[in-house]
Amino acid sequence: MNVFIGSGKIASLKLFTHEKGEILKFRLITESDGTKSTEYVPCVVFNPKDSVKNLIEDGKIVELQGIVRTSSFKSNDKTNYNTEVVVNQYSLQGSKSIVEMSI
Repeated sequence: MNVFIGSGKIASLKLFTHEKGEILKFRLITESDGTKSTEYVPCVVFNPKDSVKNLIEDGKIVELQGIVRTSSFKSNDKTNYNTEVVVNQYSLQGSKSIVEMSI
């Protein structure tokens, strides 16, 4: 089963527009239990609803769920690999509601 569940602060929030819709990208800053190491998990939301775009901002603490997706692309005859979480649910800290995001 391919499920990612995590919580942390949002950073590096960017909204991109292209011919197929919009892409919201950000990093989820999390801390590993007991090791005091910080992880920056790349996350993406495809065609986010306006309510999502208005609620999510840098520094907000969220809990989210999604799937881990890997991809590769070639650039200058070099293969580059990418791993990111495609988010399908999130909730803001202190909020009791879960907002479904479209994938």
